[in-house]
Amino acid sequence: MNSNPAGEKQYYPLTHAQKRIYYDDKLYPGTAVGTQAFIIRYKKILDIGLLQEAINTVIMRNDGFRLRVVERDFQPYQYVAPHKEIKLDQVEFNGCDNELHMREWVGRITREPIEILENQLFYFAYIKYGEKESGYYMKFHHVASDGWSYPLIFSEINAVYKMLENGGAIDETVNLSYLSYVAEEQAYLESEQYKKDGEFWHSEMSSLPSPLNISPRNGEPGNLRGSVYITTIPRDLLSQMEQFAGNYRASIFKQVLSALAIYGARLSGTNDVS
Repeated sequence: MNSNPAGEKQYYPLTHAQKRIYYDDKLYPGTAVGTQAFIIRYKKILDIGLLQEAINTVIMRNDGFRLRVVERDFQPYQYVAPHKEIKLDQVEFNGCDNELHMREWVGRITREPIEILENQLFYFAYIKYGEKESGYYMKFHHVASDGWSYPLIFSEINAVYKMLENGGAIDETVNLSYLSYVAEEQAYLESEQYKKDGEFWHSEMSSLPSPLNISPRNGEPGNLRGSVYITTIPRDLLSQMEQFAGNYRASIFKQVLSALAIYGARLSGTNDVS
């Protein structure tokens, strides 16, 4: 980490996870490859003033929102920008086709890339559906947030909104800094354990498997088109997965990832599932 005189920005290295996202952004410039977006809907009309205050409170409490990425000597770094109040954009969808128009708007806004360098890495908008529903849209650059963060963000915004709605005072206590994770990773990279882990994995992966390409669009290496298929895991299967996770310390995510690797190996006719 760079030490700077008082009053100047303090720069920190990107974590390994952030670097992977940063390089993806470099490989696919001008695209939304690093964008994650969600809509939160309520069966009531939210007060936009209270919602805006709640969102600003959460941004102030969590410095991960305020990360800015820069390049110095051809290397990526990050710093935490001071908190500045944001104003929510407002979008309304009325009429019989409001759901269709909302989806079109969401698709268009989500496809607009968030510039990763020296830029605010999030966006919020207030959405109103007719006279009885409302909510908000939010998107982040993946370098500043991930799938684990979103339930926490939703919950915190909702909790602050309810507190404000009931006339409560804002608690400005800040949450654990993202920079503590950066420091933790840097300490690991300088440890003996890191050296041991590096020796193990260099030995384990000394012979890399061939790239696996199961895309029906072979021959289009720059194609980023994709789709989402949503299914529900049966309750009895989920119970077995949870039991397996407890017995073998293999999270459900790791089990699904392993199943995907096996599926890919079967499609490609290889025995290597690594």
